[in-house]
Amino acid sequence: MLERGRLRAAPTIPRLVHQLIAARSARVSRQARITLAAMVTAPGYRSIGADLELAEAGLSNGSHGVVPVVAEAIRAALAADELEAADVDAARWLAKTGSPTRAAEIWQRIGPVGDETRQAFLAAGVAARTTSPRAALDWFTLAQPRTADEWGVQAATLRLDPAEPQAHATIAAALARANAWAASADRISRIIGHPTIADEAWTALRLLARIAAGEPGGPLDAADDGVAPNSAAAGTIAAVAGLIRRSSDADGAGIGEVVRSLPAVIATLGDPGAWLDAPFGPHEWVAALCLAMGDARTAAGVLAPFGANPHVGVAAARARALSTWVDVRLGRSVDPASVAAITDPLIALAVRVGMARRAGDIREGGELTREVSAALGRMVIGPLNLDPALELLVAARRFGPRSMAEDLGDRITAVLAPLPSPVWRIRWHWAVLEGSVAAGEFSALDAPTAALSSSAAHLPAGRQLARAAAVWRDIGAGAATTDRVEESVEELREIDLVWEAAQLAGQAALRSQDAGVAKQLLVKARSLRAAPTEGDRTVTPAGLSEREVEVAELVLEGLTHRDIGERLYISPKTVEHHVAHIRTKLGVTTRAEFLAAVRHDLADRSG
Repeated sequence: MLERGRLRAAPTIPRLVHQLIAARSARVSRQARITLAAMVTAPGYRSIGADLELAEAGLSNGSHGVVPVVAEAIRAALAADELEAADVDAARWLAKTGSPTRAAEIWQRIGPVGDETRQAFLAAGVAARTTSPRAALDWFTLAQPRTADEWGVQAATLRLDPAEPQAHATIAAALARANAWAASADRISRIIGHPTIADEAWTALRLLARIAAGEPGGPLDAADDGVAPNSAAAGTIAAVAGLIRRSSDADGAGIGEVVRSLPAVIATLGDPGAWLDAPFGPHEWVAALCLAMGDARTAAGVLAPFGANPHVGVAAARARALSTWVDVRLGRSVDPASVAAITDPLIALAVRVGMARRAGDIREGGELTREVSAALGRMVIGPLNLDPALELLVAARRFGPRSMAEDLGDRITAVLAPLPSPVWRIRWHWAVLEGSVAAGEFSALDAPTAALSSSAAHLPAGRQLARAAAVWRDIGAGAATTDRVEESVEELREIDLVWEAAQLAGQAALRSQDAGVAKQLLVKARSLRAAPTEGDRTVTPAGLSEREVEVAELVLEGLTHRDIGERLYISPKTVEHHVAHIRTKLGVTTRAEFLAAVRHDLADRSG
């Protein structure tokens, strides 16, 4: 079974053998026992003073190391403190002999995290920077202290050769994940000669990190900011940085300019493969901006290319996680494997909480909220995961203690501080309103309703959310009219908030004093919950939604607004609202133009 100290078969070790080895180990020194256990953990480990003692006791066989049978028995015989000391010695020896990843794995098992452990994690991250950026980022994340400032200071002490651009890039990613954006921008400024991303693109990426840190963005031309978009990648990131900079300080007419320029910027994004080595990419920032404005459908389109990309990169991993979250927002079915693959704890919990809340699973929602509360200290909130954080805020208002909701609210407010523009605050105001509704505090709806109304002038989704907020406030006061409820339900449906539309209809039904109206609204709520999960898709060349197609087809049949309303369980006024939207999209004024344009558009619809 043993040949020259090597195990050739797996025997069942008799109790007597264990006793014999335990008796022999008891006769050697404590340091010899620790050395023996370290030799088991780290093959090749040696301690000059202990080697001879172990050989004389028959516990080591010289050049062949430790006999496996002896190794198993000796570790079983050692005390817990001796095993821990052996692991520490083994980890230190591995770090010195060029095995930082194995050393970090041992330190991770030992715990808790201290200065020496963090240094081991950092060394493992540096070692993995080129072969596995995702693994490197995981090690850097384990190394980060409790606060972003501490992590920024610690990362600044790392001494890396400027000729190690991948190492600097991965550290910049860890800093961005920790919301230490100023330190991330500083680290990015050290990147020279990266093998896949041009230097001028890194200059623009640094600008994005500076914006997130609340520093002045500055102009984007080559003379003042160093951005020379002489490559497609550099041009893309410069365009995105310009969009984010404008969106962060846009007010009034500037908001409209951001909305108008968004499609052109999205068209430049191209293949996400160009950004797999970046600490964050343009796709993530554009998706985050769309989500902040309440446009989840566009965000889904921006992130969609990552789902088909088999490569694993720092930015790609988070983009795929965000894509899964957006699917939850849109009411789409979510693959459990996609949820299990999410490494960002905040996004992972937001996905699970969002699914439970939309399924009406109160018990699961409560349990998950307690899990969120336990993990809150380890979560980092930043601009790129702001939307999932808002889901956790709503859940905290519904299920958690007030202190938890206040903590989340304060941290989200701190992230929004460098992004004061209404462009970045539409979803924040809506989440505050949703949280108040979830907590049953209808008297607290005035503030978010007013905020949405004042900031929604140039944002399409903002206008619809503002009107829905006013209806929620009226529902709480018992003053909502059926027509306004139905109109808001349809508007929420149009911007892919189908579950929210069903909630609005259901709550209005519960508070209605008219049995007939209550029944009509409950039918509406049930039909929305049973609707397909892909949202209200655009299905014609002119951009008509599925509901607008239904209305248009009935108009072509010659039905009146009242007849159409009875068919679709909506009011005549809501039908009129849909017809007005269709006219705007088709660009027609007269009825004859309307009918002709509808027939032509429906003939070419995609499904």
